[in-house]
Amino acid sequence: MVLALVLAAAASASPAVPSFESALHSLRLAVRETRAAQLTVKDAALAARLDRAAWDVQRRESEASRLRADLSDLRRRLQLNRGDMRWEVQRVARSVTDHARELQWNLQEVRAIRQAVTGKDPDLDAPARRLDSQTRWLVSESRWLQNEGRWIGSALRRAGYTWEAFDVERGLRDAEDRVRDLENEARAILDKLR
Repeated sequence: MVLALVLAAAASASPAVPSFESALHSLRLAVRETRAAQLTVKDAALAARLDRAAWDVQRRESEASRLRADLSDLRRRLQLNRGDMRWEVQRVARSVTDHARELQWNLQEVRAIRQAVTGKDPDLDAPARRLDSQTRWLVSESRWLQNEGRWIGSALRRAGYTWEAFDVERGLRDAEDRVRDLENEARAILDKLR
């Protein structure tokens, strides 16, 4: 018994040598802190990507509005039959195709963001809601653009611009598909965060 007391006193007087378990525990804590810091940085970057995507979608909505005005103006000018308008018709057809291509780029970015979102995160909720809201505005404007596109297709055919009518209708159809996909992706991001 005296020997046990002497050994206990000697052990408490010796300098603190970390045991294997305590060293392992401190290493685990350091790894957890590093992971938490990495996740915080990753979430901040993801929030910034969501904000940029929301701004891009807002720009696409403005573009859709401008395209709708251009199509409406072109349709009125075609009805007045003001001579050869081939360059103007081709410019509008290129604008519609460019709009669809830019929507595809935005869709790819939003899909990448959806894949990067891992689960419920309150820091990503506000940017994801902004993206969803902007996407809904884009869907609304895109529907108006589609309505104008139906009218412009027949006006272009009557004026003799059959191939350009095909290009405009194809571009509008592609844009509509991508807008629908964008809406689904934005909703999927929100669902992942809930």
